[in-house]
Amino acid sequence: MGRVCQWTPEVQLLHLREALNSTARDCGRGENVAAVVNCVRQRFGLTVREARTKLNSLKRDYKTTLKEHAIIVERLVGIAYGNLPYHDRQTMLIDQFCSTLCNAGLQRHLLAVNADNLDEAVRAGNEYLGVTTILSNRDTQMRQIAEDTSASPNTVLRT
Repeated sequence: MGRVCQWTPEVQLLHLREALNSTARDCGRGENVAAVVNCVRQRFGLTVREARTKLNSLKRDYKTTLKEHAIIVERLVGIAYGNLPYHDRQTMLIDQFCSTLCNAGLQRHLLAVNADNLDEAVRAGNEYLGVTTILSNRDTQMRQIAEDTSASPNTVLRT
């Protein structure tokens, strides 16, 4: 039977520090492995509880695209519910994505579409937003025409 190699805490710390790159190198100044891991987690990561709290309060900002929002939701669900089976996690991901949108019409549309994955939900959402934007622009133009014709009584409408 082969010999199991066990690293001393000092060797573990050296290898961990060597693995850190870019801005994470600053976290390698800890005295031991636990201190370095804690620093990295505080700087870059979220705990399960923090991710769940963020999911509960998350709402899509109107400046954020659906794809960007999906990436945020996917990251938080992955951290908060990483221990769920894949299918259940995908279902939760789509549910969380839909529930964090601030557009009731879009939410209803995505529920009706019943997307199988997040990419399908984003695609269906973008199509919905594109259509509603076109319809909204058309309605705005129709109102402007109606206001213009009612503002000048001498105007004769021809059909």
